[in-house]
Amino acid sequence: MLCLSVDTRITPLEFLPAPDRLDPHATEAHVWRADLDAPGWPGAEELPEDERLRAEAILRPGAGERWAASRWALRGVLSRYLGQSAGELRFEVGEHGKPRLAPATEPAFNLSHSGNVVLIALASGREVGVDVERIARRPRAFYEDWTEREARLKCLGTGFAARTAEEPPLGIHRLDPGPGYAACLAVSEPVAKLRCWTFDPPLR
Repeated sequence: MLCLSVDTRITPLEFLPAPDRLDPHATEAHVWRADLDAPGWPGAEELPEDERLRAEAILRPGAGERWAASRWALRGVLSRYLGQSAGELRFEVGEHGKPRLAPATEPAFNLSHSGNVVLIALASGREVGVDVERIARRPRAFYEDWTEREARLKCLGTGFAARTAEEPPLGIHRLDPGPGYAACLAVSEPVAKLRCWTFDPPLR
């Protein structure tokens, strides 16, 4: 599985197993990938009440379980940076609904999931946006363009309603999260290195 950067330095990067503790570097962006259908994810009943209720409100078969797993993946990844347990982390949303740590602190992060794949992007000192889509009935190019547009919007944190004709330039990296998927990362400032890791469900 490759993480492909499409800035001026086109470099393939593998999604590798990661160390237990990480310190975000100001010149890097990090992308994590997890399999939402892998065994071992805690259930929605162990999430904080607001997240548990949201997972339980998703009626499509299997979708609520995947949503809960994506939240545990996010919590598990952030816990490696912050040195806190996954269940202790708290979140809030910005003006246009972009999530962040509460109280607001580094690292900035963004999450996207489609099918059984979740991607989590993090950076220190800059904003990030990530989008992943499962390729279905349309050509791959459609999903590549779609994920780039979504990643840009999520990085800017403004949503469609607040878009302007002149948007600031962003670092754009198209990602390969695996067969049958397209993905893209947007970063508010250039990064010297893009690092990609795999996150596995915690041992129960």
